[in-house]
Amino acid sequence: MNSDIRPTTIVEQKEIPFTGDVLTAVKADDNKIYAAMKPICENVGVDWDTQRKKIRANEILDEGTVIITVPSPGGNQPMVMMDVRRLPAWLMTINTGKFVEDRKSTRLNSSHL
Repeated sequence: MNSDIRPTTIVEQKEIPFTGDVLTAVKADDNKIYAAMKPICENVGVDWDTQRKKIRANEILDEGTVIITVPSPGGNQPMVMMDVRRLPAWLMTINTGKFVEDRKSTRLNSSHL
């Protein structure tokens, strides 16, 4: 991720319903809202490692990405999170032909949300 990663403090954390699952979003001390990326990738059926590399290679997406340690039932978890204002740009880079077929109808039906 962005090489200038600075400690980020969570001001507020929410679990957001997303296509029948729950995703983590946080408001950080920089007043930005971030979403956890790996669960989004898993939810829409794209490979997280491939997407992480693609995000790192894109300066605009990488600049909007941070690692935030998020409290969870299993203990504190470092999560790669993206500024939600950059999520639409990232989503536009995904080749829908690579979606996992059994999740495709859910994603396509939810795309109008």
